[in-house]
Amino acid sequence: MLAAYKDILAPWKELLTWYSTKEDVRIKYEQIVSQFEPPGLVESSLMEKPPERVVPLAGEIAASALTYAEEDGANRVERVSFAIPAGQHAALVGRGHSGKDDLTHLLARLVFPSGGRIAVAGNNFAEVHQAVPGRRIAYATQNAYIFSGPLSYNLYYGLMHQPLRPATYDEAGAKREQTRVRDALIAGNSPDDVRADWIDYEAAGVADAAELTEVALTVLRRVEMEQEVIGFGLASAADPQAQPSLAAMGLEARARIRARVQGEDLTAFVELFDPSRYHSNISVAENLLFGTPRSPAFQPANLPGNPEFVALLREVGLLDDLYAAGVKVAGLMVELFADVAPDSDLFSQYSFISADDLPEFRVLLTKIADGTLAATTDEERASLLALTFRLVAAQHRVGVIDDEMQRKVVEARAEFRRRYAGREDVVEFFEADRFSSTLSIQDNILFGRVALEHANAQGRGERPRARSRGRGRDERRARAARPRIRGRQRRIAALLFAAAAPRHRARHHEESGHPRVQRADLRPRSRDRDARAECRAGVGQRAHGDLGSRARRSRAGVRPRAGSRRRPAGRAGILRGTRASGYAPVAASRLTPPMSRLGCSRSCVTSRLIAIVCLALANVGLATVYEASPNDYRQSIKRLRAGDTLLLAAGEYQEGLQVHGLSGAADRPIVISGPAQERPATFVAQAGRNTVSIVDSSFVLIRNLVLEGTTFPSMA
Repeated sequence: MLAAYKDILAPWKELLTWYSTKEDVRIKYEQIVSQFEPPGLVESSLMEKPPERVVPLAGEIAASALTYAEEDGANRVERVSFAIPAGQHAALVGRGHSGKDDLTHLLARLVFPSGGRIAVAGNNFAEVHQAVPGRRIAYATQNAYIFSGPLSYNLYYGLMHQPLRPATYDEAGAKREQTRVRDALIAGNSPDDVRADWIDYEAAGVADAAELTEVALTVLRRVEMEQEVIGFGLASAADPQAQPSLAAMGLEARARIRARVQGEDLTAFVELFDPSRYHSNISVAENLLFGTPRSPAFQPANLPGNPEFVALLREVGLLDDLYAAGVKVAGLMVELFADVAPDSDLFSQYSFISADDLPEFRVLLTKIADGTLAATTDEERASLLALTFRLVAAQHRVGVIDDEMQRKVVEARAEFRRRYAGREDVVEFFEADRFSSTLSIQDNILFGRVALEHANAQGRGERPRARSRGRGRDERRARAARPRIRGRQRRIAALLFAAAAPRHRARHHEESGHPRVQRADLRPRSRDRDARAECRAGVGQRAHGDLGSRARRSRAGVRPRAGSRRRPAGRAGILRGTRASGYAPVAASRLTPPMSRLGCSRSCVTSRLIAIVCLALANVGLATVYEASPNDYRQSIKRLRAGDTLLLAAGEYQEGLQVHGLSGAADRPIVISGPAQERPATFVAQAGRNTVSIVDSSFVLIRNLVLEGTTFPSMA
């Protein structure tokens, strides 16, 4: 008996384990099933087997005691009754969270009412099939949802309800499709084929895809999106083998562009690609490759560490010159930014070297103080090459890319092209008679670069066009929101002239035989018009010959502008005494670090400021600074391009932040910023929309914004 009790313990424990496992599986199964059967699920009869014909909704829209409540039980719409006769327009006016958005959702049958009744053309909207509102109601929200895929897919989405024309498959593809349909039916999924033609041409009033395209273009013109769509198309790439007609038209347009640039004397604004010339508007690395790299090892960022490429540069006699140029650039950056705070924006905007790498380059320069690279490592030499490869002659005026180096770069390009000819896996070279699949359509047509020296070179050569009423309105808005970058350019130029004026006037006195005067006597006074005229006419050319005529016409005395703040003339900072008006623009205060932080003499700071401002003026034509308020910021966001900055004023922004389709660059990100120290730019959460939405965007920097969610109903 005792032995039997001993043997029964093991089976009993096994039975308990099985029972515990069964109950655990049952509970988990019920939890999973409950996720697919939530309360308020739409009846399957309203979603399946749509009617063969959906009649138009022509009639009165009427609501009776209409009520809508969310899951928490709070009524968003309570016992609303109204009637809108057919053919009339109606507007719902109310504050945020007043229920107007929920009422429009009820009218579009995006949600179902909790009580009451809504009827359209005599049909109870709570009981009609989903095909009725899906095909007869268009609903445009404040937040537009863009699906991944072609633009045509987004435009024609309202015409795609069910597969109307089956896709064509070969024998193997037909067998795979049959297997897919069988598995879908077994799993309870939809057997519809996503590759079939779903577009209902009859509903659009057209016969085929060609007519539908013409109708779509007409609609785009009506909503003033034609230029944007053309821009999207030009920014995309095309395969010449898959689209030979498009490639042929692109080459024809390229020939016309070249003829127009040469015939209308636009060569100063557009630099067309020519394998026999050095191009000032692309980097040294791009000049050497003169094509689109396909292999990761030949990407511009990886070229300094590519042993094949470095060996080629050594064989053609260019490597030492590139090293020497890198040493000069490194020395210039170390000298200019030695005393700038590591968290300063000047590093990201104007320096080739980050604040973290600056000490390493300082150590590297001490190793090559004797003029040789014998004591440096391969990694250190590669870092010097990287600096040189990033130089763009038209943008970075640091005086290291002379005519002799340009000639050697062109020779090295020819040798690189000879060695890797036919190696499509390495690089696709630029050919004047070839449409490149790696370039965008716009780059293929232009086959060159817009000159960086001219801020408005992009718009040169445009033919006058008839303006529609809407287009003129948009252009006026663009001019109103257009920065103030030109004013900023004038203010920076004026600061440069003001800083250089004392040194220039002292040199002028010495050359004239007059004794050197004290610094206090060198300050331009408001009555000293001759000195200021001399500063405008001479200093700009002597201090920085590439400032341009606009900068040379700038005045040394800065007048008060929007965004400036008043300071006593005696406390105008490092450049005090150089402005008779006593105003200190915001741009000046940002470019002028505190004396205590720099820890150097006044003349040292002034000279560094002049050099940094020169770098700023070299880049000022490439970026735009927009200023926007809660009333017009959404229009300004759409205009942002690589390098642009949007400064949002303080206040409450109710429409959310939509960052859609913005593409910056690694070295020129798009910046969206609120005030750093003033009252913040606050984005208030709203029901039914995203407070911040980022779609298809890259290299976008968002900072100094406040997201306010305490007013959101579910958080109240």
